Amino acid sequence: MPDNKLSYGDNHRAEVGVLMTMAELTRGVFDAVNHGGNYSPEATGQQFPRIQAITVVELRQERRPKMPLTILPYVQVQRRRVRTQDESLFDF
Repeated sequence: MPDNKLSYGDNHRAEVGVLMTMAELTRGVFDAVNHGGNYSPEATGQQFPRIQAITVVELRQERRPKMPLTILPYVQVQRRRVRTQDESLFDF
């Protein structure tokens, strides 16, 4: 398998990638997965394989890729009361 087949993440700034295939992994894919390095998100410090490959058979056996939890960047904030024109900025 040419090197550029599994370098999609490098070209698109992806931190991790998962290859899903119907066929068994070839030696080239297996080698690329094993030498792909690890990804460690700052939020958790856990390590995950940067490149993973999984077959459809494995998915049907309920095996899943090891992925970091998705933490949404949204923060719950409290509503602030808006002053009307009649209210002063400072209480005297």
